[in-house]
Amino acid sequence: GSSAPLIVLPINQEVHLLEGTYDVYFPTHPPILITEVAIEEDAYSPVVIPQPGVVQLTGFLLGYATILDANHEVVYQWKTGKSAPTGQYLLQPGDYTFVYRARSAQSTEFSFVKSFNIRSGNTTHLSING
Repeated sequence: GSSAPLIVLPINQEVHLLEGTYDVYFPTHPPILITEVAIEEDAYSPVVIPQPGVVQLTGFLLGYATILDANHEVVYQWKTGKSAPTGQYLLQPGDYTFVYRARSAQSTEFSFVKSFNIRSGNTTHLSING
């Protein structure tokens, strides 16, 4: 069977569902899937996920970049070489690796690789300068 979400709803919204068991998908980075959430008639059944944190990327020029999670799955990717991986990005708590290579770099020897941790509600800063 298909595992595509049936519906996608905004976070922090109360919805009324028929009694049953549901898989709940949150389109976060990385995505969160909570399976077999039991909904009972006339009962309140909150589904709680961790508050995200932020990674702030500064000083990176046009290039190729990826944020990988602890399982080496791609969470964010800049692959065109036509954009600079700068700015703020929401991430769920956990361990990540940022890999960057400037568009002008001639080999992977010039790649910038940095492991970092995201904590709920906190901002982690990554800069090409340190």
